[in-house]
Amino acid sequence: MSKQYIKVPSFTTINEIIDKEYTLSATQYKSLCIKNNNKKILADFLDRELKRSDLGYEVGSENYVDYSSYKFIKTKALQPESYLPNITKESLQYITPKSYIKTN
Repeated sequence: MSKQYIKVPSFTTINEIIDKEYTLSATQYKSLCIKNNNKKILADFLDRELKRSDLGYEVGSENYVDYSSYKFIKTKALQPESYLPNITKESLQYITPKSYIKTN
């Protein structure tokens, strides 16, 4: 993405810091600026309201194993500032094949 669309503020206020839950990470204060009257928020592209079940289901720690071809991504992999999951040792867990649920 071109840097011309990314606004990087040169200062911030205490209220913005509080709103961002006291994070001092500079990337948290960047914003996307596109001069376009046709822009939509992401939720406008959904054909229905999201439900709690859209978050998936916890398989339970009894199904965690040292290695498997099936993996469970924990919610700590999801970050509010990015659409890409942050996969770490803590955010990904191998699970038994029998606990895998195909959700389409």
